[in-house]
Amino acid sequence: MIREGQASGVSLSDLANREIGLTSAARRHFGQWRRAVEAAGLEPTRRIWSREMIIAEILKRRAEGRSLSSGNRHNINLAAAAVRHFGSWTAALEAAGVPAKQKKLR
Repeated sequence: MIREGQASGVSLSDLANREIGLTSAARRHFGQWRRAVEAAGLEPTRRIWSREMIIAEILKRRAEGRSLSSGNRHNINLAAAAVRHFGSWTAALEAAGVPAKQKKLR
């Protein structure tokens, strides 16, 4: 499924974020997503976040009605990058114009 996802033009990171069942199975069988990607014969890619990319992703997730909680497992990598670039998750939300009260949507 990892090979099929990439062949269809979906990035490996997007595939991991969209296909939670696949990600869980990869971790169960290979220990982590990266090892499953390597077992599929593919080169794992690592997203290099910029301040602009972090803000754009926060706004995208907000528009989709997704949780903006730093504790949400789907936000772990984004939150870690936000801390590196902004000093905190809250500061990144503020830079994106998202009030702290709206951290958890729906």
